[in-house]
Amino acid sequence: MRLQKVSHALKVLTILMLIGTGSGLFAKSLDKFRIDETQNNFSVVFPEDTIYACTGTVMNISPDVTGGAAPYTFLWSTGEQLDSISILHISAGSFTYTVSVTDAFSQTDTATVLVMAMAECIWPGDANGDGRANVIDLLTLGQTFGNKGPKRPNAHTNWIGQPGPSWGHHTKEGVEYVHSDSDGDGVIGIGDMLAIDKNYVPAPLRQDTFIGSGAPFSVQFPNGNANTGDTISAQINLGTATVPADSIYGIAFSLMYDPNLVSSGSLVVNFDSSWLGIEGQNMYGMFKDFPGQGRVDVSLTRIDQRMVKGYGGVGNIIIVIDDLSGKREGVLAFAFSLANVSLIQSNGTKVPVSPKVSEIDVEIEGTNSETLLPVLGLNMYPNPAQDKIYVTSSPSRLNQLNLYDISGRKVREWQGEGRNIKMLDVGTLENGWYTLEVWSGPRRSIKKLQISR
Repeated sequence: MRLQKVSHALKVLTILMLIGTGSGLFAKSLDKFRIDETQNNFSVVFPEDTIYACTGTVMNISPDVTGGAAPYTFLWSTGEQLDSISILHISAGSFTYTVSVTDAFSQTDTATVLVMAMAECIWPGDANGDGRANVIDLLTLGQTFGNKGPKRPNAHTNWIGQPGPSWGHHTKEGVEYVHSDSDGDGVIGIGDMLAIDKNYVPAPLRQDTFIGSGAPFSVQFPNGNANTGDTISAQINLGTATVPADSIYGIAFSLMYDPNLVSSGSLVVNFDSSWLGIEGQNMYGMFKDFPGQGRVDVSLTRIDQRMVKGYGGVGNIIIVIDDLSGKREGVLAFAFSLANVSLIQSNGTKVPVSPKVSEIDVEIEGTNSETLLPVLGLNMYPNPAQDKIYVTSSPSRLNQLNLYDISGRKVREWQGEGRNIKMLDVGTLENGWYTLEVWSGPRRSIKKLQISR
């Protein structure tokens, strides 16, 4: 009996030992299974097999690592040992990069990516390559319209530089045609205008195009006066019967106006009955109004590579005079001033222009409006001005001249001394819009002045 109990105890001990040993083997097998599972899931890949890059632009490339165990070590074909590298290619071509990644278990995997460096970096809407998208780019779009070339990989119209293949054709200014293909579909067409509007940045104002003579270019108001609340349509004219505009393909320009006189958002430009072409058939136009700045940018261009000759209206600008009753009194002169005028031929060659702006008197009801008569024969030039302006009148004689800024604050005043001409020094004033008030006895007139340098 005693021997049986001992034998039973030995059996129980042996079983426990086996169970204990088995548990250890099971635990070790489980750890090995977990390692094997991690090893099987370890991989290194690039998000794309081919990456497109702009030449001359630095870009970073890095692989996606999954599985394995940190820390990871990296070794690139360039010799670098970082998780990402920066690359820069000066010339176009295809370049291969390989990276080897090793994890904490000494597992290693490799991945390779092909980088296609392209010579052109397209910013959607910037057809002329000046770093911004605006109405000037429509002129370039007109020159390249209808051309086809390779599509741009992964194209979109957001304002970001996108690599694109060369089309092998350049404008007169040396800009590759591919820059006109804003949407990257391989065809230069009406859809590429949308990117100009989407990414619009106004060009700096300049009056250098005013120098020299050429085809007359004007904004002509209808005869007579206007009242507050009136809708006014002014005709945009290019050329006259005696001096027609010859060999013309497109025109772009900016018009400045007093934003306090125009109902915000009312300004519209149309190109009906334009001698330059028929919109939607052989011509396209666009405008971009900035009511807060008192500025509208306008452009229209042919798209058939055919130049034309003509004169008269190329478009109309429509505004609504704001209701200024109770705010101002008397008669105010409303005018547009011109800047950034660019008249071109089909190859982009610029054509001389001779800009001229007319004005219209706006009658504002007020306590003194009926007693105020305008100064006779009043003129002011140049406008826009830089350092000085000249004010002339005949037969009226000048008595008092006051200059107000856009807020209505008087910034200068001069005595006319009963003369018919007066030079006014405005060289120290900031760029912007001003109102010149001119008195001649009981007569009073208002002129809008722009200072732009």
